[in-house]
Amino acid sequence: MNRRIDLHYSQNSATSIILPESNEVQSYFVKESPAVENLESEIEDALNHPFGVPPINDLLGKLRVGNLKVAIIIDDDSRPTPTAAILPHVLDRVENAGVKVENITIVIALGTHPQMSEEAVVRKVGMRIHSTYPIRCSRSDNQSQMAFMGLTESGVPIYIDSLVAEADFRIGIGSIVPHGAVGWSGGGKIIYPGAAGQETVKRFHLMHGLTRENMKGREDCAVRLEMEQWVKKIGLDFIVNCVLNQNGEVCKVAAGHYIHAQREGVKYAKTIYCYPKSSKYDLVITLSYPHDSDFWLAAKGIYAGEQITRDGGTLILVSPCYEGVGNHHLFLDRCGNSGTFELLKQVLNNETDEPDDVVSLAPAAMIHEIAKRIKIVIVSPGLTENQVTGAGFQWSTDLQYSIDGFLKDNTDAEIGIIHNSNLTFT
Repeated sequence: MNRRIDLHYSQNSATSIILPESNEVQSYFVKESPAVENLESEIEDALNHPFGVPPINDLLGKLRVGNLKVAIIIDDDSRPTPTAAILPHVLDRVENAGVKVENITIVIALGTHPQMSEEAVVRKVGMRIHSTYPIRCSRSDNQSQMAFMGLTESGVPIYIDSLVAEADFRIGIGSIVPHGAVGWSGGGKIIYPGAAGQETVKRFHLMHGLTRENMKGREDCAVRLEMEQWVKKIGLDFIVNCVLNQNGEVCKVAAGHYIHAQREGVKYAKTIYCYPKSSKYDLVITLSYPHDSDFWLAAKGIYAGEQITRDGGTLILVSPCYEGVGNHHLFLDRCGNSGTFELLKQVLNNETDEPDDVVSLAPAAMIHEIAKRIKIVIVSPGLTENQVTGAGFQWSTDLQYSIDGFLKDNTDAEIGIIHNSNLTFT
């Protein structure tokens, strides 16, 4: 006897697989959590009752700066934050505190992500805001946009988007989900690496690579703790962070201090995204959805799946990767290169010239470590066989064929299915 299991393949499509009834199968979904009844009220309540700091109006009222400048840093269109709904509430409070419209700038923190089209920017912020306020997409590789702000305690040069650096008050807007490098997104990450220059972003990513560990869902993540000290040197005065449910709807908004509010948001996010790491499986099938446009994003599915795959087991990553490897063109190659970690150390120690696509070194080094413990199969029509096998992984465009091949030699295999790459196991 067989059973059919439906899978959410991408935003607009689904697929299914057939598994024997005799195999133990456990599926993991983002846990159901109802959307807030009234998003406007939820945002207002969060802004009225922030964690760790007074409300925005009170904070701005304490500043004695003529022509006070405010920068509002938001995430890009690869993140589901309902920014267009949040911005009007934040802007009202900023303007009611006496800040002139011409002194408010919205900075889209692209980090190393691709440039957004004008249409995408309009969708992100809303037409009225797009036509009223200056908006800039901040890319780490555009050095002309960056301002040097000194060094961290460990000697890392701090380059920040000049509009963010010049502001007297900074507000960050984003969402909280598990993250392989900093444990959880949100908080100060909107500045580092979101609005930081290439040199600073590079150090941020390389620092994670030294751990050679999957940090997804880790609250004790050393990379986040150090990053938050970097943010302290610049200043992030207020954040608004959302937690979204399985349908991309807001179920919690946490606002306030960039550390305290982020931690409160994480508490709620854990009830949706976390499962206890109580079981490990011979075969894990992990869907990259909703991070499915390219391999750089789809790799989040590897971080999730690795956590519940037994030593010597097999992980099958399923992703359309319709944009191929993605903006970080050497990432997949480096996942299979045994010299990646050594190159990373050499770059950090200034023992070699900086290679191309330096940001990809750290996550590639981590995935290379994972691949020593488990077998990785990538089912993706957006990647070529040469790209995938060249990285040391097995390639396929037929998920059922890959599953059947595994079960032929492992008839009693226990199987785990991760339906959403945002999941984490702690």
